[in-house]
Amino acid sequence: MEKSKFALIIIFIATFFVIGFSQENKKESTPQEKTITEKQKPSEKDLKPQEEKKPEKKKSTPPKEAQQKYDIDAIELLRESQRNLDRSLITLNTVATLMGVLVGLITLIIIIAIAFGVFESRKWRVIRTKAELDVKIIKDMRDKAEKDINNRRKEIDKTIEETLLEELPKNKMKMLDDFSRRLELIEWLGMPLTAEDYFNRGSDLYYKNNFEFSLKAYDKAIELKPGYIDAWINKGVSLSRLDRHEDAIKTYDKAIELKPDNPTAWINKGISLARLDRHEEALKAYDKAIELKPDYEKSWFNMGNSLSKLDRHEEALKAYDKTTELKPGYIDAWINKGITFRKLDRHEEALNADEKAIELKPDDPRVWVNKGITFRKLDRHEEAIKAYDKATELKPGYIDAWINKGIAFRKLDRHEEALNAYDKATELKPDYDIAWYNKACLYSLKGDKENTLQCLSRAIELDAKNKKEAKEDEDFKWLWKDEKFKKITS
Repeated sequence: MEKSKFALIIIFIATFFVIGFSQENKKESTPQEKTITEKQKPSEKDLKPQEEKKPEKKKSTPPKEAQQKYDIDAIELLRESQRNLDRSLITLNTVATLMGVLVGLITLIIIIAIAFGVFESRKWRVIRTKAELDVKIIKDMRDKAEKDINNRRKEIDKTIEETLLEELPKNKMKMLDDFSRRLELIEWLGMPLTAEDYFNRGSDLYYKNNFEFSLKAYDKAIELKPGYIDAWINKGVSLSRLDRHEDAIKTYDKAIELKPDNPTAWINKGISLARLDRHEEALKAYDKAIELKPDYEKSWFNMGNSLSKLDRHEEALKAYDKTTELKPGYIDAWINKGITFRKLDRHEEALNADEKAIELKPDDPRVWVNKGITFRKLDRHEEAIKAYDKATELKPGYIDAWINKGIAFRKLDRHEEALNAYDKATELKPDYDIAWYNKACLYSLKGDKENTLQCLSRAIELDAKNKKEAKEDEDFKWLWKDEKFKKITS
């Protein structure tokens, strides 16, 4: 509002100045015209031509008519000149007036511009001052954030393992999560991240099961630092978790190319080969890893797994023994050792291995299921059911526990309880063919043809191999000649 009032005052003053200037020009021009007119107007005396001196010998006078004509022409000439002069003066006065108006307008524009310029200048000074203050605040924030993140980087380097683990302790997870949040802050402040920052972000995302995003983070780390071998290895692990094992193997090969003596790259390559059931190739990778680092328990453990898949159970046991020798608390080695003992029908030794696994981690439902299976192999079904109950208590959605519980109930001819266990399994995982097949067996034992064929049809729909098994399973013997059974299993 103050700006508007000030502008109106300036306009009024400028307009008054222009009008006054114009009137002044008019006043000055009128007397000048009159003066000039009076000066220019000849008198009758001036109009009379001077008499020429005649030769004394000829004393004659001009005729009267000729003298009058000469006087009239002279007067007309002077009047025409006067009119032309008047017109020129009027034109000059008009031009002068317009010039005055134009000068006034220009003056007005300049005054308004100066007036607004003063206000705008003040405004921009305020804005600039505020901006400078904001810049200082941001700079202080950047400096503080940079100092903080550098300290965090040192802590992360000391605390977090570069090689990805199956499970990271909660305190380390919290530290990694906090570090990732701080990385977001320094990105917001326009500070560049290092290859190591992207690497740690990738690890944080990996432990949060965001494998696609962890892969992108590792790619960024590699982009900034192409020879970053740990980033190549962890990228392979993320690819493996996404079931992209062929791509993972290529990634591990790149890591091996960069550093052939890195045992982790060889181990992880072996694991990906094993996931593709290429166990002979996997064994060669594990052999190389053991050659490079003989005391690395992970190499022996995975070697045991591949040997077991190749039905080389005695060799597998030796590998698991070496694993537990190097790391007595390696629970998965004890679990797999128990499974291998069962495959060799060495059930008492299997039970000892299961007990050791429970001792190491009693809240792991897997160890209770494995103990229950061993009890079943020993025909100790009541004890098996108790073990399965413990597993479902720890993890109500553990399907393997419900399936094995159903098998134990059936062994005790407690068919209804067995059916309830299988129903729970199909509820948890509707596409689990084994649960549907086992339900079909129970209904068949009860003589319930309709439910038998319905469940068997579902099991075959999920896995065609159940056709052959059903045609050889004694539980369905009474239906082998049934036309509907034949149609389902054909």
